[in-house]
Amino acid sequence: MTSRFRKLSQSLYECKYHIVFCPKYRYRIFKDAIVEYVRQEVYQLCKQKEQVVVLELNVQPDHVHLVVEIPPKYAVSEFMGYLKGKLAIRLFQQYESLAKRYWGRHLWARGYCVSTVGLDEEKIRKYVQWQEKHSRRNGSKATAYGGGSLLEWRYTSIYREGEGKTTDCATCGTRWRRIWWTPGRACTRSLRCWGIAA
Repeated sequence: MTSRFRKLSQSLYECKYHIVFCPKYRYRIFKDAIVEYVRQEVYQLCKQKEQVVVLELNVQPDHVHLVVEIPPKYAVSEFMGYLKGKLAIRLFQQYESLAKRYWGRHLWARGYCVSTVGLDEEKIRKYVQWQEKHSRRNGSKATAYGGGSLLEWRYTSIYREGEGKTTDCATCGTRWRRIWWTPGRACTRSLRCWGIAA
């Protein structure tokens, strides 16, 4: 498995998000020392959340760009509520002048913009289309792994050369245990087979 994927106890994931959020009324408040303070606090707050990783951060005068990896155990809305809330409290404590401009101590505009960053959309679309064509060609129902009764493979790293009936995937070369003989077929269970991993 490639290093781009991370693990939880029951899942393997790559959940990266591009998030943009801005202060109320789009006031250009992030200037000079405040910019560096915001950067430091964002990194610090994200470190307090387990397995949350800041990949890129750009603080503009009237908005913040954040590329962050968030594990699936956290909802993006939950994470953003935490980040914006804690960051607002710390900014008001550090810079009293902000409290004069933001009556009621409401620093951020409601909501945020988020888009996913991760696997190539074109590759995923091609894979899904291939699954549909493959299932029609074999007369079987489509499954998440292109399975059906005509193509059933089980991964076996414990099978050594010459032990048991094994074969290599025609696409990615991964060694699989052969349950039903389907020569020349792609295993579709390997990430390399999907064109996602090298």
